[in-house]
Amino acid sequence: MDQGVSRLGRVVLLGGSGQIGQTLARHFHDQGVEVISVSRTPHPAPWTTVAWDGKTVERWTKSLEGADAVINLAGSSINTRFTPEH
Repeated sequence: MDQGVSRLGRVVLLGGSGQIGQTLARHFHDQGVEVISVSRTPHPAPWTTVAWDGKTVERWTKSLEGADAVINLAGSSINTRFTPEH
């Protein structure tokens, strides 16, 4: 087990269903860390997934309780044209 990772009990990944989030979740999970992935489009996984609708805060903020680390990966892709929508 990675010495730095071994100190972590729980990691919350905001935007955890994307490519980077899935890779980090798998890494932490394989190291024995409790992983909670918060996403608008959660996928079945061997770790906990929490749905977030982008409007409410109650459910997903509870997943932050007791977290040793929170990693924010949520956001729009930067590979898009700058428009009023983006």
